[in-house]
Amino acid sequence: MDGAFLSAHSMDQRNKTTVIFACPKCGLAHEVTQEHVPAKMSEGFDCADCGTAVHSWYGFFDYSNWKAIKIKPVARQER
Repeated sequence: MDGAFLSAHSMDQRNKTTVIFACPKCGLAHEVTQEHVPAKMSEGFDCADCGTAVHSWYGFFDYSNWKAIKIKPVARQER
């Protein structure tokens, strides 16, 4: 994975995972579905806001259903 990767969690569907990537330029989060595929694939997707390349891949995974999402900032606790 590249530096844009933020987090992942499993979906109910077998061999599929929801992954969240952030645009390296503007920071907009994008939610995509990652799926293991039998043959290597090569593709990529760009930021829905600024058009910067967010993620590209070559391998036994495919990414589909990407969409921009809003993420609430995490509140930091003072010590």
